[in-house]
Amino acid sequence: MRSFGILFCLFICFSCSNDKPDRSSVIIDLKETASSIDYSLFVDSVNYLTLEMTDSLFLSGVRRVCIDGDFIFMEDTRRGGIFVFSQKERRLIANLNYYGQGPGEFSEIRTFTLDKKNKQIIIFSYPSLYRYTYEGVFVESIHTDKVGPVEFHYLDTGEFLCFAPEDMGGGEEGVWLADSSLQFIKMLREIPAKQLIFVRSVFHNGTEDGMYYYDPVWEDISYITRDSVELLYQFDFKQRIPEKERNKEFSEHVMPYSFISVMAYSEHYILLNYFNFDQSPDFWVLLDKHTKQTIVSHQLWNDLNNIRITSPYLFYIDDHTWCRVLDLEENNLNVVLEFIHLKR
Repeated sequence: MRSFGILFCLFICFSCSNDKPDRSSVIIDLKETASSIDYSLFVDSVNYLTLEMTDSLFLSGVRRVCIDGDFIFMEDTRRGGIFVFSQKERRLIANLNYYGQGPGEFSEIRTFTLDKKNKQIIIFSYPSLYRYTYEGVFVESIHTDKVGPVEFHYLDTGEFLCFAPEDMGGGEEGVWLADSSLQFIKMLREIPAKQLIFVRSVFHNGTEDGMYYYDPVWEDISYITRDSVELLYQFDFKQRIPEKERNKEFSEHVMPYSFISVMAYSEHYILLNYFNFDQSPDFWVLLDKHTKQTIVSHQLWNDLNNIRITSPYLFYIDDHTWCRVLDLEENNLNVVLEFIHLKR
């Protein structure tokens, strides 16, 4: 089974007040698989960017990619920290791997986000927030007394959209708005009951004023801002873990079921990745938003230039661009990004 780090329990509920989007259910059945999902179905073009590493540093794998102007940020899948690159110079600028107990050091990277207005990286490492410049210089730390969130997204208003449990022993659980020091402001999606959901990756796509969010409890996609939750798509997901199984402790009973791993949103397409615990390959699902038709396959295939990527991770850059990382090579420390420009 592929190693995928720490699994978290995620508790979310449904709340919505906008009736404009088409809420009809889209059927996703992972048993109906095709040989591959070809790039030519949804991709206009691809280009590649090689980023130079130093001899003393290397990436074990890439869990997340974020971009702001010339800066590219990559989170290592292990304890390599956050790597910052310059697109123009194609080289490493900084490596935030400041693990320790001293000033400006953290014990873990629970999650990170960008403050694009102030050009700062924000890391959550329980129980504090840490801010650094894009060049890796420590700015400040803020003690929060918060166990969570598992993930958050920083808004231009200076607030956070947070999701997953805030406190595993109680308190806010769901999707909520918090201030610049992670203090609770208001609940956006409340939780009716605790449910066991496994989270391996990132399934929110951040924008300037909100985020596209895949809810792994209700299997739907919403657009969430500080003031609203707009339901966009509901899924009739056939391999969803049944309600009666969700309050149980983790055991072999979850083996037949699948869980969301990756979501990438765009103007015309949505790409999803699901995983399970029975050692079978991941499933990719491509949804055409106009026809509501889906294609399911174990293989996402670049038939434009026949470059094979085995990683299950794919990253949202904006509504017209996604990104993947080419498989890392033992004898080549450099990182190659594949930018996927989508059909319009």
